[in-house]
Amino acid sequence: MSTPETDLLTTGMLFVRGWPTVGHAKDGAFQITIPCMASYSGGVKTRWTVIYSGPEAAAFWLAHKPAIKPGRGLQVVLHRETVHNGEITSLAQTITLAPLPAQCAQPLAA
Repeated sequence: MSTPETDLLTTGMLFVRGWPTVGHAKDGAFQITIPCMASYSGGVKTRWTVIYSGPEAAAFWLAHKPAIKPGRGLQVVLHRETVHNGEITSLAQTITLAPLPAQCAQPLAA
């Protein structure tokens, strides 16, 4: 059986496309399911469902719940992608909030 340490990892930025749902995984761990969207050049968009479980997910949710809303960028490290009906579902290894556009526009320190 593969583990996050041996899986192929996918890293990048996804955008939240709907409201997250909170529950528990089969093992009882805290779990967030976040509907996301990837946007590529040429206007191509891909739907993703990201599942984040465990104590790190709980801490992320508690720290950032108000910010996790449609349109928000997330920096993600994902594994175990599956595709069904054109939508990718993946488990999150880590998620952080991407900087807001105004934060990205700050000049670099010299």
